[in-house]
Amino acid sequence: MNDQEAFLSIAIATLACDGRMRNDEAAALRRLLENRELFSSLGAVGMSELSSRVAKRFEEEDPKLIIDQALACLDPKHHDTIIAVSAHLVFADRIVDDQERGLLNYLCTHRSFSGSLDPVATSNAFAAFYAGTLRAV
Repeated sequence: MNDQEAFLSIAIATLACDGRMRNDEAAALRRLLENRELFSSLGAVGMSELSSRVAKRFEEEDPKLIIDQALACLDPKHHDTIIAVSAHLVFADRIVDDQERGLLNYLCTHRSFSGSLDPVATSNAFAAFYAGTLRAV
């Protein structure tokens, strides 16, 4: 698994952990990633192909195992960013359920995490940023 696949795997797991990934969430993810250095060379077709390939794994494998593999493969220089992206994806739709909180906690406390920032503090910063906009589940 290369960095692009690993990063996208964690992002897709974040969106799909509540049992569904809506089209608007997938579109928001594409917009969020298209200007990142890691994905900027792919273009729309390449991003679509990568997304399809990564999403297919979720039909065949346990999402937590995919996350485990992805975080272990992902270059540590991207670890802080994937925590921030995942937290943003969890809170941005303004509805946060137990599965999403659980996945974010799993990422933040993962044994393979080796970013330079405190992942819990990063997640909590996004929670604070979105606090006034969250709706009850």
